Amino acid sequence: MPPDDPDAAGVLPRSGSANHDGNNPRPHPDFSRHIIRLFQCRLCSILRNLFVSLPCGRSICRDCLPRSYVRDWITYPSAPDRHRVIQCPFTECGRVHAVKDCSSDVTLNKLIATVHTIMERVWREAVRVGLLIEYDGISELIPDKYRSDLSDSDISTPFGENNMFTFYHRFDTARVTVVTRFLQTWAFAARRLLPYNDVQFNIQCVYDATTGSPIAPKAEEFDINVLKTLQQTLRSEVDCQICFCLLYDPYTTPCGHTFCRHCLLKAYDRRDRCPLCRRPLGIDPLLKADVCPSNDRIAGYIRTFWQDELDSRAEAYIAEGIATRHLTHIPLLVCGLSFPGQPMYVQIFEPQYHRMLENVMNGNGKFGMVMPLDPERLGDGFHPIGVLHRVKNTWYRRDGRSLVELEGLCRFRVLNSYMHQGYTVGVSERADDVGVEQEEAMEAAEVGYDASDSAAGGHLYQYYDTRDEEAAATAPFWTSWRQFGSDMPECAIDLNAMTTESLLRFALSFVDRMQEKKVPWLTEAKLMTYGECPADPVLLPWWLGSTIPISNPQKVRLISAFTVRDRLKICGSWIMEIRRRTR
Repeated sequence: MPPDDPDAAGVLPRSGSANHDGNNPRPHPDFSRHIIRLFQCRLCSILRNLFVSLPCGRSICRDCLPRSYVRDWITYPSAPDRHRVIQCPFTECGRVHAVKDCSSDVTLNKLIATVHTIMERVWREAVRVGLLIEYDGISELIPDKYRSDLSDSDISTPFGENNMFTFYHRFDTARVTVVTRFLQTWAFAARRLLPYNDVQFNIQCVYDATTGSPIAPKAEEFDINVLKTLQQTLRSEVDCQICFCLLYDPYTTPCGHTFCRHCLLKAYDRRDRCPLCRRPLGIDPLLKADVCPSNDRIAGYIRTFWQDELDSRAEAYIAEGIATRHLTHIPLLVCGLSFPGQPMYVQIFEPQYHRMLENVMNGNGKFGMVMPLDPERLGDGFHPIGVLHRVKNTWYRRDGRSLVELEGLCRFRVLNSYMHQGYTVGVSERADDVGVEQEEAMEAAEVGYDASDSAAGGHLYQYYDTRDEEAAATAPFWTSWRQFGSDMPECAIDLNAMTTESLLRFALSFVDRMQEKKVPWLTEAKLMTYGECPADPVLLPWWLGSTIPISNPQKVRLISAFTVRDRLKICGSWIMEIRRRTR
C-alpha cells in the first residue's frame, strides 16, 4: 500500500544497525516497552503531549489532574492564588500541592510533541517498506486480556479514533498489523490497549507471505533506525537553558521550565525568579533533592537515550567542582550575633580584625559574624549559623579602635573554616528559609486542619472576615484566642496549636502593650536605632530578637530557625517567659 505523501519515503536514516550515535549508544528495540512507557500517562496510560509537572517531580496528563479544592485555613503565606490545591494522586507522595505550582511541563511537552510528529512519518515509512500488513487474523496477535477491548474503529486507524493525532491512512475494512517490535508496541499503547503498569509486551513472529521467511531481521533494522531518529531529533530539546549542555539532574520549576539543578541553584543565589519567565519561584533555596525532587520523566528520557553523554556530564561535574561552586569564602568576626535586616555597631581593636576590616573594605565590603560557643574562650569554636553584614560606615579613633556600622543582609552556614592573616575565614553556603510549600505544610500539620472541616484556624479566618480590614489588622490577639477556650497561650503546646497569623497577632499585641507600659528595653533611643515594630511576619522576629533582652543561646536558636512559623513560636516563648517573670 503506497503512502499518500510521496515525500514521506526515505525520512528515516539508512545507516543500518550501527550501535552508536556519536558518544551515545542507541536504545535497542528489545527495550521498546520501556521507551514507550516514557510517553504514557501513569494514570490513564494514554500517549499524551499535555503533561503537567507536580512539585514532587512526577508528571501526569492534564485530564488526570485531581479535582482541586480551596484550602483557606493556611494563614501564611496568605496569597489568594495558593488557596486552591490538589491532593497528589500518587500514593508514594501523598502531599498537597498548590494548583499554582502545577504547571504545564514545557520541556516534556516539547519532547512528546516532537515524538508524535516523528511517529506519523515513521508510520508512512512502514507502509512504504511493507512493514504494515493487511491481515484478517490480527486478533491472533492480541493478548487475551486486551482482546475484549478492541473495536473495529481501533483497528481501522493505527492510532485510535480518539488519539490526539490521526494517521493519514485509514483502512475501511482491512485488518492491519505492524511487524516491528517498537511500532507494534506503540500502536497498542496508542489504541489504549497497553496499560502503563504492564512492563512487558511480546509480539509474535510474522512471516512474509511470498517467501515464507520471518520478517524479523528487516523489522529490527527498521526499529533501530526509528530509535536513531528519535535520539538525534530529541537531543536539542533536553539542553539546559542556562549552561546549554545536556540537562544534569533536571529540576522543573513551579512555572514549568526545566534546568540543571546546580545551574538553577547558582541563578537562585542572585535572584529568586525563573531565569526564563522571571516568575517568583518560592522554592527551597538550596534545592535539596528530598524537598525539590528531580523531574523523573525527563531524567528517564536522558538515561534512556543519552546515558554516555550523561556519564560524561557527571564526570565533568565532579572534576570541575561544580557541586561546590555555590560556596563562598567569608571573613568571620567571632564575637556576637545580629539579625538580617537589622543594624549593628561593633568596635574593633584586635590587630587581626583590623587586617580583616582593611581587606573587606578593599573588597566587596562584606563579612560575616558568628557567635562563639563560649564567649569567655573564643578559641573553642563558634556556632555554624551566622549573618552576613555590609559595612555602611567606619570611624577610626585615635586610640586605634574602629567603630563600624553594619547592616545585616542574610544568613549563612559555615561548612568548613581556615585561618588567614590571623582571622577566621568560613567556607560557607547561603542559609535561607524553606520553600513556600514546606511552610504551608508545617502550619497544616501542627494546627491539625483537614480539608473537610473548619477547625480553630478556620474559625479565626471567619472571625476576621466579618470585620473590615482596619479592624482585622488591629484586633488584639486574645480576642481571637478565645476560640481555643483560653485567654492566653501558656505553654509550647498552645503555641503549636495557633495559626501563623495568630502567632503574629500575639507578638504584635505584646509589643503594643509593652510600648504602653514604657518598659525600659523598648526606649525611644532603641526605636530610633531599630525602627518601629514591623507587621511583616518575616521581619518581626528579627526586630524582636534585636530589642528584647534575650540570652545568646536564644539568639542562636532564633537565627537557626528556617521557617517563619518556627521563629514566631520562638518569639512567643520569649513573650510567655516575660509574662511569667512580670506577674
